[in-house]
Amino acid sequence: MASNIETIDHEWVADLWPEPYQFTHALGIAKGDIQVHNYDVVPRTFQGLLAWAFVGHNPTALDMTRTVLLQYLHPPVYPNMPPKIFPVGVRVQGFVDSVNLRPLGNWTRGSSPSSALQHISLSGAGKYEAQFTHYVSAVNNIILFIYRSLNGTPPNDNFLSQNSLFIARRVFTKVTSMNRDMPSMLNAEDDPMQEARFVEDTWKVTEKLNSGMFIADEGILWTSA
Repeated sequence: MASNIETIDHEWVADLWPEPYQFTHALGIAKGDIQVHNYDVVPRTFQGLLAWAFVGHNPTALDMTRTVLLQYLHPPVYPNMPPKIFPVGVRVQGFVDSVNLRPLGNWTRGSSPSSALQHISLSGAGKYEAQFTHYVSAVNNIILFIYRSLNGTPPNDNFLSQNSLFIARRVFTKVTSMNRDMPSMLNAEDDPMQEARFVEDTWKVTEKLNSGMFIADEGILWTSA
């Protein structure tokens, strides 16, 4: 699930993109297509964020790099389903400035697996800044909320997003006593030269990123990156 970002007039930013960049109705996620709940919209204020989400323990953490998780404070409740954690998701869209979603990201043999990343950088491409600025503002508010929740020093302005969004994730998980027996998620197509086997005693790929392509009249065709 993912939450939507609003303008000050309570319009969903995703609904404001012009054709051919208007995907919300085709995906059935436009504001008029669903019953809106508290978790469907990202609050614009710090007080609103306090009533919307919290930074809590991540029970699925496999190493010390992912020990906390931003979670919905009042997630959906489904009949006959035991309570579960719902990590916060935020729906954004933009034009791709740069991307590296290869299974091993920017890692090469000889470099440190601890710094290997997959990433995508989005912007409004100069023409659609009116829409994209709302995404940047909302994401920056969430970053500040997380820092304050952890009693950390708020990042300086250079750390916060300005005109684009750089979204990244770690590729490798450090091998510990808790996850030593977990198999790698890589297959032969992901790593044809089997480079990752040279670090598998200390680092493994235990999660893979899902990605897909939206095709008109067909919806989203999912794949794993």
